[in-house]
Amino acid sequence: MLRRCGVTDYHLFAHDYGVPVGQELMTRDMEATGTTKILSVALLNVGLFPETHQRILFQSLPLSPIGPLVSLLTT
Repeated sequence: MLRRCGVTDYHLFAHDYGVPVGQELMTRDMEATGTTKILSVALLNVGLFPETHQRILFQSLPLSPIGPLVSLLTT
């Protein structure tokens, strides 16, 4: 798509679930000899290493049967 639009250099901004896509673009950029080049990267609200992420109890409570109560008690 970038080539079709004539984009050669771009800045990458990815947030939350879009970050794995951004990481894939970064990997392709590092390995490629193509015509596009990433100039800078901003990754927000992400665990860079998903395999090391462990949710704390409070993060799991909204998914539990008491989730609606937790929701009422938090902002």
